[in-house]
Amino acid sequence: MIRHPFSDVRPFIADPLGFVLGRGLAAAAPLERLRLGLAPVYLLTDPAYAREVLTAPEARFAKGRHVAKLKSVVGEGVLTATGELARRRRYLAHQGLRAEVLALRCEALQAVAAATACRMAAVEGPVAIGPAMAALALRMIAVVLFGEEALDAEDEDRLIAAVTLIEDDVAVGFWRAYTPPWTAAREAARLKFALSELDAVVAKARRSSHPGSIVSVLVEAGLSDSEVRDELLTLLLTGHETTGSVAAWLLHELARRPQVCRAIAAEVAAAATAGGVVPYDAWRRMDVTTRAVNETLRLYPGAWWFSREATADTELAGFHLRKGSTVLVAPYL
Repeated sequence: MIRHPFSDVRPFIADPLGFVLGRGLAAAAPLERLRLGLAPVYLLTDPAYAREVLTAPEARFAKGRHVAKLKSVVGEGVLTATGELARRRRYLAHQGLRAEVLALRCEALQAVAAATACRMAAVEGPVAIGPAMAALALRMIAVVLFGEEALDAEDEDRLIAAVTLIEDDVAVGFWRAYTPPWTAAREAARLKFALSELDAVVAKARRSSHPGSIVSVLVEAGLSDSEVRDELLTLLLTGHETTGSVAAWLLHELARRPQVCRAIAAEVAAAATAGGVVPYDAWRRMDVTTRAVNETLRLYPGAWWFSREATADTELAGFHLRKGSTVLVAPYL
């Protein structure tokens, strides 16, 4: 039976994870052809080949057109860059995420989490835990990016609103085959507004950023204002939703397992100082807490799919892939 090249687009957009799980678990072969456009798209259903795809040299598999769509939003950030530029940007990001740097931010990060817990406790009735954890993740990322107290509460709210707006537009348009001009104009206006809000927050944060923060590392490396903005937006977009999702699932599982929750509370109480702060190096020794987080990551991966594009004709799992073919890797499978 001849199938339309876009026949899978609607069910994929309606329920992406459900679609991927349904097709992946029912597949008889390690690669399942998906009809998501004119170019070939394959879902990798055998995890044995995931490492081969994700660690392949760019001469074989690159980030491809789906990631390239994000360039209109994040420019040549670490997410979209390739080759030597990507390696350079990853190095700079890692400089700002070194253990000794995070150790200096540990108390500030715990203060942000405690403030969020207090706000949630004051709410009468249920709390939408997903959005709450995504906002918490954004606030914590801002501490790492800029340093503590570089942003005030109003700045944080503007940052959250701008990133959420950008993220929503990216999610809606990512797999869209055609965008009507009026829709494109409306989305472009929203993106322009969100980026201007982000630029204003970043400009203020740069003036008051702390030594060792990621923004100071990027500035000292000689990146331009737009390049700094691209890197920060990349880290905000890729870090807050995934981290927030995992945190929400962790709380969900702890609510179902009060004995584990009590064990974690006991670990925290035993490791905390008189001021109620858990030292950075103590977290690594908290066995129950570490296992709870790792199991949550296993059950509910924050990033539930990755894509790579064949940059030349190649063989994978016994299949011949033409240049330009996209391979989707889904950790849930």
